[in-house]
Amino acid sequence: MNRKQLETRLNFNGIHSDDKKVMSESDLSILVNAGYVDVSWGNDECASFLSPCGHYQLFYGEDHGETIYVQYICNEGYQTPITLTNDMSEALAKVMGLNL
Repeated sequence: MNRKQLETRLNFNGIHSDDKKVMSESDLSILVNAGYVDVSWGNDECASFLSPCGHYQLFYGEDHGETIYVQYICNEGYQTPITLTNDMSEALAKVMGLNL
């Protein structure tokens, strides 16, 4: 898939587009293959993506030092940090390895 197709599959919205522009096609492809979608909000610090199960939110942007920050969201809405990395594969591998 080309970049435009990846952006369409992720349902890119117009929020935090500067963060999304610097994402590599490889990172976008990893998110698409894992079923994540864009859930960026104006009140977030950077671009954010939600896992298919709705329990993991991944933040990507310069407010996190151009790193990837993943957190777990429990049913009660509490958020727990999971990992901080600059490697998309590593971030999602950490999520996939959790048994929460």
